[in-house]
Amino acid sequence: MRYTLFLVISLLLIGNIGSANQNGKFNLRKDLGIGGGEEPYVFGEISELEIDSKGNIYVLDTPFIKKFDKNGNFLLSIGGKGEGPGEFPSISILYIALDSKGKLFVLNGLKGDVSVFNKKGEFLYSIKTGVRSNGILIDSEDNVVIVGFKDNKIFHVYSQKGDFISSFGESFNVPKKYEKC
Repeated sequence: MRYTLFLVISLLLIGNIGSANQNGKFNLRKDLGIGGGEEPYVFGEISELEIDSKGNIYVLDTPFIKKFDKNGNFLLSIGGKGEGPGEFPSISILYIALDSKGKLFVLNGLKGDVSVFNKKGEFLYSIKTGVRSNGILIDSEDNVVIVGFKDNKIFHVYSQKGDFISSFGESFNVPKKYEKC
């Protein structure tokens, strides 16, 4: 219940940024509520949200990604605990991204593997990058960009088929005055 409340409050705040009244206070209004007591509406560990071109909402609730329509109605669940294709180990750090065609990319940051799903939540294939990662994004050409350190580079670009394209972004040493922050 507290995670449902968290999600509703988060969506309220995100939807109302910049709408302060004359006293400098924010007025909250409900744009969308995802909730109830049923299983698909119970959350455990929400770490990311993505919204596709049709307004569908993807909630990363490790080890599942729950897909809701733009009105907050549950559509499907993607992934789950396990070691097989389209499943995620119980100890994993996951990140999600969507491409322009609605394919969902799920990065396991500990392994550097990317699982790819179609709009129906069906597992398509995996991309093995070998990069322990901190994030994933899809660029304007629908290439997969992995954020993580490998070979003294920070950003690693792959085609959607998993072919390595390039790496860029030099790593750097943190100035001593910021090392203990």
